[in-house]
Amino acid sequence: MDPGEAADSLLELGRLADTAGLEVAGQLTQNRDKPDGGTLFGTGKVEDLKALVAAKAANTVVFDNELSAIQAYNLTKALEVRIMDRTEIILEIFARRARSAEAQTQVELAQLEFQLSRIPVTEAQQRFKGGIGMKGPGESHLQLRNAPLRRRIAELKKRLAEIHARQELRGKIKRDWPVVSLVGYTNAGKSSLLNVLSKADAYVDDRLFATLEEIGAQDVPHLLVLNKCDCGTADNAVLHATECHPHAIPVSAKTGYGLDLLKQAIREELQKTCPLWRLPSAASRSPRG
Repeated sequence: MDPGEAADSLLELGRLADTAGLEVAGQLTQNRDKPDGGTLFGTGKVEDLKALVAAKAANTVVFDNELSAIQAYNLTKALEVRIMDRTEIILEIFARRARSAEAQTQVELAQLEFQLSRIPVTEAQQRFKGGIGMKGPGESHLQLRNAPLRRRIAELKKRLAEIHARQELRGKIKRDWPVVSLVGYTNAGKSSLLNVLSKADAYVDDRLFATLEEIGAQDVPHLLVLNKCDCGTADNAVLHATECHPHAIPVSAKTGYGLDLLKQAIREELQKTCPLWRLPSAASRSPRG
């Protein structure tokens, strides 16, 4: 990426680290045509990073790039501190935010599958024969070490399937009602918008990934909403976005700007996409509606 993109990406990574409970002590970058297969950075830059870790008394290094198993292994040996990449820090945040049984199960499953992918084959694996009369090559050190992880993953997948089955059973009762979901990038104001539209009491914080949403919605009818348009620096961004997306709806959950237009747009979209379900017009709704 170019230097501007790299700076923005590192700024976001710093906010992710803060959300995960880490204090950012410093940063280091390297401009390369391609990453080093063994350590991501070149050998000299790894030494620079080791010196920076020592100078800052840091106990964790978070990499903006995704690390392979061997890169993570080699960097842990070289730096002698905990090594994380962007995926792992996001999983850490999810683990902190998960509240429901489903969310906790999903996060633990994702963490264990990630952990399993991070175990490198660093040397030829000696195999153990299964026992008297047993055929086949037996199990390697790696297979024996991974066995508890794989058992726990299987348990979590079974538990998740049971949770989904119960949800499916409960959902049959509610299928006549359409659902409106708020989906957006981190810290876009989804919880604030939910609170002001529905009088909900969703958790709101100026941190990334304060809410957990996980749906496959690429083919679902949608509205493009531009929240936080009250921010002092938002004018040019909103103008540019509406030029590119003329049907976008600028709103502010903070000031209430554009919310009536958003509600009307939601109502019209529901009437188009749910022909068997009719929402009363604003004029015919009761005060409680």
